[in-house]
Amino acid sequence: MIFGTDGIRGIVDKSINSKLVYNVGKAYAKYIDNHNLKKLVIVGKDTRTSGDTYFSAIAAGLSDYGVDVVYVGVVSTPMISFLVSKTVVGGGVMITASHNDYSYNGVKIFSNIGTKLGKTDEIEIDSYINSRLRPSKTKGTITFDNIMPTVYTDYLKSECKCNLENITLVVDCANGSNYNVAPHVFKSLGANVIKISCDNDGANINNNCGANHVENLKAEVLRHKADYGIAFDGDGDRLRLILKNGTILDGDDLLYVLAMYFKQRNKLNSLTVVGTIMSNMGLEQSLKKQGINLIRCNVGDKNVIGMLGKKRLIVGGEPSGHICLYEHNTTCDALFNCLYLLKIIVDNNLDISGLLKDLYKYPSTIKNIPVSQHVRTSWDKNENIKNQLKRLQIDNPNARIVVRPSGTEPMIRIYVEGPSEFENILLIQKIEKLILDIK
Repeated sequence: MIFGTDGIRGIVDKSINSKLVYNVGKAYAKYIDNHNLKKLVIVGKDTRTSGDTYFSAIAAGLSDYGVDVVYVGVVSTPMISFLVSKTVVGGGVMITASHNDYSYNGVKIFSNIGTKLGKTDEIEIDSYINSRLRPSKTKGTITFDNIMPTVYTDYLKSECKCNLENITLVVDCANGSNYNVAPHVFKSLGANVIKISCDNDGANINNNCGANHVENLKAEVLRHKADYGIAFDGDGDRLRLILKNGTILDGDDLLYVLAMYFKQRNKLNSLTVVGTIMSNMGLEQSLKKQGINLIRCNVGDKNVIGMLGKKRLIVGGEPSGHICLYEHNTTCDALFNCLYLLKIIVDNNLDISGLLKDLYKYPSTIKNIPVSQHVRTSWDKNENIKNQLKRLQIDNPNARIVVRPSGTEPMIRIYVEGPSEFENILLIQKIEKLILDIK
C-alpha cells in the first residue's frame, strides 16, 4: 500500500511524482463521491519547492473528477485540520513531507471532520489510485482563499489569549509552514520575538533546524538570555521547548507537565494519558508515582488521537513532539500547544523546572538503518529476525528494545533504552548487524 505511518511520502521525482499525486487526487475524489461527501476539499502546502507542482497535480486530479478545490497557500498541517473541522467540506489535503528535508514531499489526507484518515479509508483510496476511472463531465473549480487562514489565527489568539509582555521567545520555525504565522501570533500577544530559521526559500526546510535539530536554538536562547526557545518542524505539528537554562524538553517532558497540570486541577479524567511504544519507560514510571497511568499505542500521532477518542481521554503525545489536547484539536497542533503551555505558565505562575524534578527518564539511543525497500516492506513477515530480537530482549531484561520499519522512508528504526547509554550503543550495534545480515 502507498500509505505509510502518516500519509504518503517519498523522494521528489523518484518515489513520488506528479503523476502519482494526480492519481491520489483522482482516488480521493472517487472516495468522496462513494461516501456522499460534499465535493469540496481544502488544500494547503508547506514551503518546499516541489509544493506548487504537487498542489497543481492533486488539484487537477480532484477537479478532473468533479471535486472543487479551495487552496489556502502555505499553511501548517494542523491549520488544514482545523479549517476542515470548522467548515462543511468533503475533507482536506496537506502537501508536505513533515520533518524531512526538501528532497522529500508527500500528501496527508484528512476526513471531513478534520482527522487523519484511518486504515480502512486509506486502503479504499489506495485501491482507486491505479484504477481506470472515467473523469467527471462537470469539472471542479480551483480557487484561492486567503481569508480562511485568518480564521485559524484569530482562533489561536482568542482561545490561548495571554499576556506575553516582558517574555522573550526565540522562535525556530524550521523554515517551514509556521515561518510567518507563529512569530506574528506571539508578537500580537506582546512577546519579544527573536526569529531563527523563519525564512522561506523552498530548499532549507528542516535543514539543521526545527524540532529535530535544536542545538542552534539552544545556543540562541542562552546568548539572548531568552525565557524560552520554541522549535516547530516543517509542517507545524511537532513542538520542542528550550528553557532559560538551556534544558531541552521533548514530547515526553511536555506530556508529563500537562498531565501534572491537569491532575492538579482535577481535569485528568481516568487519571490516564496516552503515549506510544516510543515513550520512555521512565516517563511511565514517573507518572505512576504520581498516580497517573500511561497507556501505549503504535507510533503515529493519528494513533495517539485515535486512542484518546476510544478511551475518552484528554491528552497524549509522542517523544518526537506530537502532543494532542483532544478537547481542542483534531490533530497535533504545535503552535496551539505552545500557546496553551505559555498561557498556563503565565496565568498560573507555573514552575516547569520544578514539575520536571520528579520526572526521571532512562538513557535512550536511536539509530536509523538504511535498508532496501524489500527489507522494509517485508519486515513484519520476517519471523527469523523477530525471533532473534526476542532472544536479544530476553538476554537483556533491563533494556527496552523497539525495532520497527519506518512508515515513510526505506529505513529500520532502532530504539533502545536502558541503564546506561554505553550499554544501549552495544545493543544497537548487535541489532544493526542482525539487520544488515538480512538477505
